[in-house]
Amino acid sequence: MENSEAPETRGSGSVEITTVSTEQRTSRGGWNAAIFVIFVEMAERFAFYGVAGNLISYLIKELHQPTSTAVQNVNTWVFSGEVCLDIREHISH
Repeated sequence: MENSEAPETRGSGSVEITTVSTEQRTSRGGWNAAIFVIFVEMAERFAFYGVAGNLISYLIKELHQPTSTAVQNVNTWVFSGEVCLDIREHISH
C-alpha cells in the first residue's frame, strides 16, 4: 500500500501535511461510474425513441397528417438530432 502526502494550508498560514492512502484516493470512479454512464445513455436512447414513436401517433391522430408524411417528419427530426450530436462531438474534440 502506497501513501502520498498532501499539504493542507490552515487559516493561520501554517501548512500541515497529511498522509492519504492511495487506496482511498482510487476508490472513487472506476467501474461504478462507467456503469452509471452506460445506463444513463441507454435511458436517454429509450426516451428519445419513445418520444419519436409518440410523435408519430400525435402527428397522425391530432394533426391528421397522412402516415407517410408523419413518418417522414419524425425521420427528419431524428436525423437532425443525430446531426446535432455529431456536430457537438466534432466541436468537443
